[in-house]
Amino acid sequence: MADGGAEKTLLRLALNQQLPEELAGRLREEYFELPSCKTLFSLIKNEVRDGKPIDFREIATHVRGDAELNLLSELTLADDSGTLAAANLDLNLRELERRYIFRRRKEIQGEIVDAEKNGDSARVDQLISEKETLNRILNTLK
Repeated sequence: MADGGAEKTLLRLALNQQLPEELAGRLREEYFELPSCKTLFSLIKNEVRDGKPIDFREIATHVRGDAELNLLSELTLADDSGTLAAANLDLNLRELERRYIFRRRKEIQGEIVDAEKNGDSARVDQLISEKETLNRILNTLK
């Protein structure tokens, strides 16, 4: 599993409304591997995409676990003096996208095996198509 550096960076900037609009539109919940990052992003994703201010008190009322509360504190108290350049942000996001695609391709392979065992050729075709789409996206991320 990743150390979460890219995830935390992107999430911190999203929380502080410092994520460029183009990148905010590309960021997706499933890109996050760290459960606490995924949970926090799920709580703010609509505001991030709509460019609306983040209400930290509202987020805190929905957070259940200590890991999420600690992460929220860590990210909101982080020093912003080192805000990364847009190019670095894009690289961070591409890294999350790549990792997601590798995880999803592995899942698809298992689903293909199951669908073949069950004789579900329509599902196999659908999964192969999804895998090919992911491969094309992966080639654009290099």
